[in-house]
Amino acid sequence: MNTAESEIDLRKRARIYFITFVVGLILSLPGWSTELIGPGIFMVLADFPIGLVRVLFGRSGSSVNGQTLIAGGWILYGIHALITLQMKKRVAFYGVLLVLPACNVSGCHLLNNEMQGLH
Repeated sequence: MNTAESEIDLRKRARIYFITFVVGLILSLPGWSTELIGPGIFMVLADFPIGLVRVLFGRSGSSVNGQTLIAGGWILYGIHALITLQMKKRVAFYGVLLVLPACNVSGCHLLNNEMQGLH
């Protein structure tokens, strides 16, 4: 495979990043409900990185202010986007691209399971 075939242009990387982010968001949801239709969806979007924080810091993160955790998660995603979109090689791009969303989805499911155990 020559160099031209093993690289991805910036527009395509940006589209793939956006699609991966949206798929990660959808997979993070505990399920579709009427609460998510309308204004509720904005709360879900704002809290999206909390699953990532849960995976990275475990339960120890629960002692920190919720807004601080969410802001930290969004900062991580911002850094992740900058790094990922700079990668031109296919293998590195896809490898780095999938790490945070996969951690985020698993963290959201962990949190959902923990919250269901409380009820």
